[in-house]
Amino acid sequence: MTTRVSLSLITTVVAAALLAACGGGTSTSPAAPASSAATRGSGTQVAAGTITGFGSVIVDGVRYDDSGATVTAGDDDASPGSLSLSALRLGMRVEIKADDDGRASAVTVSSEVLGRIASVSPTGFTVAGQEVRVSADPAAPTVFEGVAGLAGLAVNDFVEVHGTRDAAGAVLASRVERKDGSAAVAIRVVGTVAGLDASAKTFRLGGLTVRWDATTRLRPTGISPADGQRVAVWTDVAIGTGDTLLAKSIVVRRSGLANNDAARVGGLVSALDFGAKRFRVDGVDVDASAASFSKGAATDLADGRRVRVRGTFVSGVLKATEVRFVKDQGDAAVELTGVVTDFALQQFKVRGVPVDVSGTGIEYRGGTVANLGDGVLVKIEGEVVGSVVKPRSVEFVTSADTRSRWLFGEVGRYDATAGTFGLMGLDAKLATSATFRNADGSTATRADFGNGDRVQVRGAFAAGVFVVSEVVFRPGVSLVVDGVEGSAYDVDLVAGTFRLNGTLVRIGATTVFTASRESLLNGVKVEVEGTVVGGELVATKVEIKTQGGDSARVRGPLTDFVSSADFRVAGQRVDASAAVLEPAGTTLTAASEGRSVDAEGSMVGGVLKATKLRLR
Repeated sequence: MTTRVSLSLITTVVAAALLAACGGGTSTSPAAPASSAATRGSGTQVAAGTITGFGSVIVDGVRYDDSGATVTAGDDDASPGSLSLSALRLGMRVEIKADDDGRASAVTVSSEVLGRIASVSPTGFTVAGQEVRVSADPAAPTVFEGVAGLAGLAVNDFVEVHGTRDAAGAVLASRVERKDGSAAVAIRVVGTVAGLDASAKTFRLGGLTVRWDATTRLRPTGISPADGQRVAVWTDVAIGTGDTLLAKSIVVRRSGLANNDAARVGGLVSALDFGAKRFRVDGVDVDASAASFSKGAATDLADGRRVRVRGTFVSGVLKATEVRFVKDQGDAAVELTGVVTDFALQQFKVRGVPVDVSGTGIEYRGGTVANLGDGVLVKIEGEVVGSVVKPRSVEFVTSADTRSRWLFGEVGRYDATAGTFGLMGLDAKLATSATFRNADGSTATRADFGNGDRVQVRGAFAAGVFVVSEVVFRPGVSLVVDGVEGSAYDVDLVAGTFRLNGTLVRIGATTVFTASRESLLNGVKVEVEGTVVGGELVATKVEIKTQGGDSARVRGPLTDFVSSADFRVAGQRVDASAAVLEPAGTTLTAASEGRSVDAEGSMVGGVLKATKLRLR
């Protein structure tokens, strides 16, 4: 069965379904930008890193479909609790398990330190004997919540800190949240055991002495603490004399990686063996002896350098295929896709993240600042400044209204009692009076509704939630696209794929081209007709709108740099020798490799002659 949609519905169906929930799996380039999907692996994928965006959840620039994920966290790792997806926040450190196509089954939130501030310095503070430093690196800024920044913190504030340890053992914070100061005592520290005294049953975590006794829960059951172990310690008893803590639980942290798992880990390099190119990141042993390096070279490896590593887990070691250095503001890019809530003047929230559009230079697509309001579905790209996101661009996916509309997708996260569920990366809810029917018109009931159902629903946004009044079950349904336009990029004629407005388009032997198939080049404007199948747009017709000499645009990572007149963006040859570069004062060098780039100009002989080039 098919459902035909016009171009006017592409915005809400294709853009939202494939942009807001594009966790599905296509391979991406090694220097993939924040909007890329998780790399396809040979088995389970595991990732450990920092949340850098939403729509679904984006970790270290890689998107995972969270529509079917369970989320767990807890101050006490021996007794973790469940969380809702809405509790995930920018800067949190998480571990994700996903399938080959990037669909996450589990998201585990793991803070590094929880407790009350003992002292504050110009660069950070101490909590539970742990030194915490606020990041001054524009490539990895600290996100604050409940306080504007370090200057707003004071002794005895109750805080939760996420981050990674540097070579000296200090926590370099990715997130600091000031919590309710009246809360009961709760202390959590994650770190590496040192100075173990088995007789006295004590060890050190930074400046904290941890003591355990017969009442302490040790997990896994039967394990004993040992020097070098990475552990999570929790208690609800205040720290005593001499910075000594009596642990209520001690959990030995394990990577969660199984043999041959595809894995991604982000954090700071430690315990570097430079000659062997071996080191540790976030407690994971890494062998980078056969890895490629981006945004730097193997000679740049050093303890304390921030990296993002991907590879395969073999016999307890992550065999790296790529090591990417995190080194500039482009690495700090934040992407948010979701419904505007809490709108007030020029400030609002998307997925619970505060956004401020009061600044200048913001690029608006599909609307203006006047169109912002509660219920508007937007995609935002920008940077974190203190406790808010400052956008570079705001793209409108739906207009600011409460009119009824149809959406299509697969049900996830269904709570039958509350009637809430996830659809297309959005929060949705069944109205009490919602009606149900099958595709053939026969009557269905609420009891037929559940996770995995492919449905077409009618409803309207209310306070950021899509409230559904009508449900049509459409098993096996596909969407027929009458026409969607844009510039092709990531063109791979051998694989028969390219990307269009963030959507993967697949071409085959039956695809009709208005020009030759070889005319499909990166940056060429096209109009595509086809059918959405499994999150991909399978093209029945590709109309080449512009060819040599006409305007073109390509967006993606900069690679293969030879000179400003010879490099590639998303695989497309670019000559920017005559281009205006943004931001002002930008220069192109080999160090620009890996940066996300937006190039505009004209196609001449298969080369994009850029007149404007923006590094993100």
